[in-house]
Amino acid sequence: MRNIIYLALAGGLLILNSCDKTKNKVDYTLNFQLVNGGSNYSLETLYNTSDNISTSLESVRFYMANLYFVNDENEDVLTKDIELVTFNTSGIATVNFELPVDKYSNIKFGIGVPEELNSADPSNYNTDPDHPLNSLNSTYWGWTAMYRFVMYEGRFDADGDGSTEGLLSMHTGYNSSYRNVEFPVELSLKKKETYTTNFEVDVYDFFDASAASKIDIVTENQYHGSTAAADIDLANRISDNFAASIKLVE
Repeated sequence: MRNIIYLALAGGLLILNSCDKTKNKVDYTLNFQLVNGGSNYSLETLYNTSDNISTSLESVRFYMANLYFVNDENEDVLTKDIELVTFNTSGIATVNFELPVDKYSNIKFGIGVPEELNSADPSNYNTDPDHPLNSLNSTYWGWTAMYRFVMYEGRFDADGDGSTEGLLSMHTGYNSSYRNVEFPVELSLKKKETYTTNFEVDVYDFFDASAASKIDIVTENQYHGSTAAADIDLANRISDNFAASIKLVE
């Protein structure tokens, strides 16, 4: 009888601990805001490059992979394995998830689709219309059998007549275009609270941050996976510039 009581108590404690672990999570949001320098940037707003080329972005998307929060024990806590981050017309994108109550010192994630997912058949995800890798998102390069990682699309005015006549279409997708970013934070989460971390994504840093990494919109306005040496160089600059354009808002 005593053993039965002990077993019942132990089982009850296991259930309580399991419930506590479920409850000890908070709602968390990552906000991303497109900016031009220090000002918010909305899609289809004109951006003048350092070469005075007027550009309007109509769509900006990127894949976020392996979103980890690093706790004080230096353990990686995975919150998202893959997410398609899409900016709305106001230049805002959000990523929502749950995070265990704890103290955290870093946020880190990949930009792109990890190799094991990048080579997967997109039809594997078509039964779930909300899956980030579903082919309905039109992010899969069928001809190269891989996904687009960073997608900048829009139009530009090359001759300065006030009318856009050129198309801007920059898509990276080879495994060599995958990038990792990490941001130090000081987080101490409490139950029953909600939390938000804000990031800026600077279009200036993407196009014009430095002479070495500058993207010439007139001559470098398209990338769709070519393996020519000059195109690989452009793909690397697109990848590097986009990673560098993401900044934590203190």
